[in-house]
Order: sequence, then C-alpha cells, then structure tokens
Amino acid sequence: MTATHLLGIGSLALVLLVPGLLVGVAAGLRGWVLLGAAPVLTYGVVSVFAPYFPGLLPRWSVWALLLSAAITAAVVGVVRFVAQRWLGRFQEPFTMPSRWSWYHHAGVVLAIGVAAGVGLLVTYRATAGFTGVHQFWDAMFHANATRYISDTGQSAPIALRIINAPDNPDFYYPNTYHVLLATAVQMSGLAIPDAMNIGGGALAGSLALGVAALVRVTSGRPAVAGASALVSCAVGAFPAGLQYFGPLWPFAAGIVVIPAFLALFTTAVRCRQVGVLVATAVGAMGLSALHPSAALAAGVYGGGWLLFRWVGARKVPLREVGALAVMGVVAAVFVVPQFLAATATAGNATVSWPLISVPGQAFGSIMLLNSDTPYPQWWLVVPLVVGLFAVRRMDGLRWLLLGGGFFVALFVLAASYKGFLVRLLTNPWWNDTWRFAGLVAIAQVVVIGFGLVVIRDKVVEWAGRARAGLADSRGVKLGTLAAVVLLLVVGTGGLYRDLNRWVITRAYGDGPTVSAKEREAMDKLRELVRPGELVMNDPQDGSPWMWALDGVQPVFGHAVIPSADYKVIGPDRVRLFEHFDELDDDSAVDAIIRKNRIAYAYIGNGFASPSSKRALGMDALDSARSLKLVYENPDARIYQVVLPGGATPG
Repeated sequence: MTATHLLGIGSLALVLLVPGLLVGVAAGLRGWVLLGAAPVLTYGVVSVFAPYFPGLLPRWSVWALLLSAAITAAVVGVVRFVAQRWLGRFQEPFTMPSRWSWYHHAGVVLAIGVAAGVGLLVTYRATAGFTGVHQFWDAMFHANATRYISDTGQSAPIALRIINAPDNPDFYYPNTYHVLLATAVQMSGLAIPDAMNIGGGALAGSLALGVAALVRVTSGRPAVAGASALVSCAVGAFPAGLQYFGPLWPFAAGIVVIPAFLALFTTAVRCRQVGVLVATAVGAMGLSALHPSAALAAGVYGGGWLLFRWVGARKVPLREVGALAVMGVVAAVFVVPQFLAATATAGNATVSWPLISVPGQAFGSIMLLNSDTPYPQWWLVVPLVVGLFAVRRMDGLRWLLLGGGFFVALFVLAASYKGFLVRLLTNPWWNDTWRFAGLVAIAQVVVIGFGLVVIRDKVVEWAGRARAGLADSRGVKLGTLAAVVLLLVVGTGGLYRDLNRWVITRAYGDGPTVSAKEREAMDKLRELVRPGELVMNDPQDGSPWMWALDGVQPVFGHAVIPSADYKVIGPDRVRLFEHFDELDDDSAVDAIIRKNRIAYAYIGNGFASPSSKRALGMDALDSARSLKLVYENPDARIYQVVLPGGATPG
C-alpha cells in the first residue's frame, strides 16, 4: 500500500467524520451517538450545500465542506439554544440503557478497527492494490462523476448532465457520494480507480461504526455491540456483494449509514430535544441524497422500531408524534423536491431482472448467507440461528427483525416471482436481489453478534455449574467471549477474508470492459486530444473510462440503453449514437461534430455487458472517408476526424 493510498484513506476518514462531528456537537450529541452519526450528518451537510455552493463561490473543495459544516453547526446550535429556553417541557435528557466501563469502549473500538482493517485489506487484495478498474456497467458513471467534480469543483447534481446529457435541463442524479469522494481526491491526489476502490473498502468500517452506535443506544450490551461490529466485514452479501455487483457504490454507502441514522433517530424520538431532531432531519437529507431508496429502507427499519415501541407501550405518545412531525417537516423541505427530481429521471428506465430461483431456494440462500457466495457461510449461520432462537433475550433489538424480515420477503419475491404486485413492492429498489440482500445484512450482522454473545453466555453458564462463582466472574465472561470470537476468526479464515475477496475479484481483471491494451490506447488519447475537444465513442464498450483514467472527455460518459436513455441524452447524441459513421454524407452529423468539437473517435473490443452490441453509428468507421486511423493495437483503435476540405473540428 503506497503513501498516497494511506493519505487517501486518511483523507476519506477526515472528510467523512469531521463535518458530522461539528454538527453533532452543536446538536448536543455525545459519545457513541455522536461518533456513529458523524458520517450520515456529513452526508447531510453535503446534500444541503453542494447543489448551491458553485453559485456562491467558484468551486467545491475541502474548505467549502468545512464552511458548510460550520454554517450547519451554527444553525443547529442556535436552534438548540432557543429550544432550551422556550421548549423545555417538550424535551427530555437522554440516558443510555447501561453504563460502560473503559474496557467496554476499548473492546468495541478494537472490533470496529478490525472490521475496518479487514474491509480495506480484502478490497486491496481484490483490486490489485486498489488500482484495478471495475469492469461492470455502473462503474463508468460513478468514476466519471467523481473525476468531473474533483477537477472542476462543480458539485450541483444537475452538473452531472455533462456526462451523458449536456443538453438536458431537467437532468438530476443524487451526487452526494461523488462529492464527498471527490473532496478526498482533491486532498490526497488519488487516482480515480484507487479512490473508488478505497471508498468501497471503507464500507465495512462505516457499517461497523454505525452498528456499534445503534446497539449502544437501543440495547446497551457492549458485548453485542463489539461482536456485531466485528462481523460487519464478514457477510458476503454486504459489503462485498455490492462492491462486486453494479457496482452500487452510492447505494452501498447509504446502507452502511442506515444503522447510524437509526441510532440518531431512536435517540431523537425518545429525548425530543429540538437540536437532535433537526440533526436527525439533516441525516435524513444525507441518506436521501446518497440514494433515495436507501432513505426509504431506513424508513422501513425506523417504522419497525416505532411499531414495536408503540405496540409494546399500548399507546402512541403525542409528544413522540410531535417529534416525528418536526423531523419530517424539516427534512421534507429538502427531501421531497429531491425525491421528485430523482423519480422523474429514474422514471425513464424500466428494469426487469430474470428470475434466479424458486421461493424455497431463495429463502434458504438468504438465510444461509449463500446468495452471493458458492457455499453457505456456516461459521456465521450458526450464531445467526442461535440468535434467532434466543430472540426473546434480544432486548432493545428485536424490532430489527421486522425490517430484516420485510427485506427477506422482498428478496424472495424479486428472485422468484413476477407480476404487478411484485413490481409494485420491489420497484423502489430496482427489483434487485443484490440490494435486498444488502439491506437484510443490516439485521443479520446484529443477530449474528447477539448469537455469539448467547453462545458465550451458555458456555459461562456451563462453567458456573462446574465451579461455583465462575459464572459471575468478569474475567471469565471477557475471556470466554474472546475465545468465541477467536474461534470464529480462525474458523472463517480471518472473517471470510478470502471468500469476500473472491466475491469482489470477479469484477476486476484484464477486460472485458477495459483491458491493459485499451488503457494504453486511452493513454495515447491523452497525448492527442487538445483541451475542449471531445472523443466520439461507443458507450457500451468501456470507452467512457477514458475520462476517469486520463482526463479525456468522451461524447458518452456512461453506457446507454436506447429504450430508456434516448429521452435523457437528447437528439444530438441519439443522432451520433445511430449515425456517426455516416459523417461523410449526413449534414446533421457533420454539424453536431463541429458544434461539439469532436476531434477523434475511439473503438474498444470489450463490452460492459455481455448483452451489449456495437452502437449503430460506430460499426463502420473504416469505411468513412472523414476518419483517419492514427493508432491501433489488438484491443483498440483511434481515428482522427478530418472534415471535408481537410479541416478538423475546433
């Protein structure tokens, strides 16, 4: 791991935690709630200010992030001060379910550190030392979005229309994940593939932090918090599964902060302190701006907590309803317009995945942690089953099973059924089993952690029967838990390190989307293309990566699905997609080339999807008189555009 990688990891940790810590302190948060909620609060700060910052100051940067955090903290602090003076009866002090000693805190910190280290190590080994190019479809867009924001500082969501739809005034894509990652790139100088992979590797640590905070405020058992945090890096479905499939980096970032948001949410409802309520609304804004469907999933889990709480109390406290109203109104000012904009853009696409299983097999695969791996993760399945059978002792956490069970059901529906009702229920998450498996993992890691503690308790109980007093010994309890955890680590080969590396590695290699030879050709483009010129490309063949890798802007910065994207990309790009190779005789194509200063054309051999075909406008370049072949290797070709009369664009 290079010094630049270490700097990148440190930069990402700083930009993820520091702004949120400032806002959390201003809101009155302390301890594990403050630390756990920091990432989701940071995303909230970015979501509020990034869309408008380029209009106020020249560009987004780390200083813009800190200024945004300071303004947010100041506003939250003022609200908290005013509320303390005028709404004292509405608010209550929040107390933790139990007291922790220093060694409890130290043990949980150690568990989070191990999970974070394993997550980074697994990704480092799976991605050729963080340098590998992800070969799947979505990686092109996320990488180019991050490159564009880091280079230009243009952080508004609409600015991302430059990637594929510069003429579309209604374009919208939630870009909070890309803005924060671009900020880390600006600080560290990381190459874009390295930054994307480090961001994926950091998911396990973020999940562990959020899970520990959630257990701290709802259950209070330090052993469960530590054990749950530790196994956050081990479940194959998540984070590894979503680093492989898609890759769904922004959605995955949304999943990992759901536990942190729930810790903040449950605290806010119980104490009703207005500063905490406003901070929770900021967190909801961040979740929505990461990915609206992640925010909706957080609502499902949060709704399960409310239902469990109110049914248990046999009443619906009006003050808690009032707290929810405060959070909802503050968040809705931002979330509703954003959700409508995202829905309008996503509404152009219809996703229908093939069925992959029958219902029984689908249910078995998700419960045996086998949905993304070649065999069940038995060393985790055992404590998962133990935890489920001991659910009555799962004080403060049983409500998680409501949300987890809901997403298990949606996983089975998406994997095994089709029809109107299935589409209605699963569409918010793109009918995608990979996403549902990731959402189920939130509940699974906590149940697994609880199951490990139940096993520890049973062993200690047996020891107490053999010798009086052992069951009450603090040292015996700690030592037994350490032995159970050590057995798990050894049995799983380092928390399924090799298995999860295998899951991720399948998305990296020498093609088919970008091979080593294609990278050589893209490097050549960097020498040929002048500032302000574009390169015509086939969006299906991996060529959009030229932007993220070499800073050369292609006409298409992301793959195109004609049936879904024609309305988004606009008539000029549709014309190029279908008729670029007719530039000799098509005056409309000639005019578009001149207007956009398209100076070169690039063709690569591989495709981002096995079902992709060559774009109609790129399948006959050799027959065009206005294209001159200037570079060729076994995997790629570069043509210079020479317009009639010997002129070149620009």
